[in-house]
Amino acid sequence: MQLQKQKLEYLEDEFVHRFPLLNNIDDDLLLTPKNIANLIGVHEETVRRWCRKGYVKSVSPFGRYKIQGADFKAFASLLVEADLYFSSPPPYFPANKRA
Repeated sequence: MQLQKQKLEYLEDEFVHRFPLLNNIDDDLLLTPKNIANLIGVHEETVRRWCRKGYVKSVSPFGRYKIQGADFKAFASLLVEADLYFSSPPPYFPANKRA
């Protein structure tokens, strides 16, 4: 249980460190792919691709993607967790030792 708590605290700290402006985004705010691209430093077409593939929940009135702030925050937290998972082992996991 303590390990799970440490993991959650680490993820929250890492999330705030990587995306400091996300705390200021209202959950009901509608964002465009361009807004999100500028916030997290990816290309606008990358965000559109995420929308098309359903990675981030969006609506597309008149062919233009719109993402609610709450949906984007949820997706951004998954990005942080995935990045940490696929990079070097985070400090809350014991190092893998090979025999």
